[in-house]
Amino acid sequence: MTIGDAPVVVVGCDGSWASGIATRTASLEAGRRGEDLVVVRVAEHLSARAAAGHPPGRGEVRDHELVQRAATEAEEADPTVRVETVVAQSLEDPLLSELADRSTLLVLGRRTRGHHPFRPGSTSDVLARRFGRPVLVPGHDDPRPVRPMDYGLGSVVLRPPRVTVGFRPGVDSPRLLAVAADAALRRGLALRVVSCVPAVGRDVDHVQRSVWDSVRAEPWNSVDGCDVRVVRGAPEVHLLSDLGPADLLVVGAGPAVRRGGLARGSVLHRLLDDPPCDVLVVQPLADPLARPLVVPAAYPAVAHAG
Repeated sequence: MTIGDAPVVVVGCDGSWASGIATRTASLEAGRRGEDLVVVRVAEHLSARAAAGHPPGRGEVRDHELVQRAATEAEEADPTVRVETVVAQSLEDPLLSELADRSTLLVLGRRTRGHHPFRPGSTSDVLARRFGRPVLVPGHDDPRPVRPMDYGLGSVVLRPPRVTVGFRPGVDSPRLLAVAADAALRRGLALRVVSCVPAVGRDVDHVQRSVWDSVRAEPWNSVDGCDVRVVRGAPEVHLLSDLGPADLLVVGAGPAVRRGGLARGSVLHRLLDDPPCDVLVVQPLADPLARPLVVPAAYPAVAHAG
């Protein structure tokens, strides 16, 4: 491929079942953004190929077969999206750095050989840290948009799909709210902001005011534009509650992802264990998007989800 300046969505390809879901999800997301899609395969090391019994040269053929198969799956998911393919020779390939500069989003399969995304030292972990962009992790088998009303157990009302973002005032950057709002606008969904506080110690009303101050400061905001919730208890419990397969969960990653993966037992690790919907992970210590967001002056008014 020829590296250019146009923004692209990038998806990792390893030939697994989860990789196929990620490829189709990435194609649909590229269509929403009006961007091209780049399918990336990181070649296995020669010693690993020899240990696996692959004959010389067969690994290169398989790499290209995998990315071409993924490109076909992407084109079938959204025929309007232009698809490029890349086979990087290693995780240190300069081509990956060029792609990182060009990308706006990285899409990775939820599981690779039974491991969580961002497992320390894994290919997905290295790619996520190298790119420094929001990472979309598909959470269900069929990435096609699900538009029927969603019904959650214990709920008394039917509701349409929505975007839920976990936001910690004073900890998370307000840019996390902008990324979530941008995703909601692209998908045509309502936005819910959830802030979790410890069971004791913090004043809920004070946190509520802090969250609303952050929301009102954003250019996309209108007072009725989103549903803000401040709750006590474990963040993963409240963030995963009342989610349907067509929803999107947006969360910020802690510093651990920049140091080399997520520590076992962290909130994000538990959220990615078996999410009921797609999860968009916004990384710290990096500009979450390669280019400025273009959003309306006011976020469309939506009914509070309740």
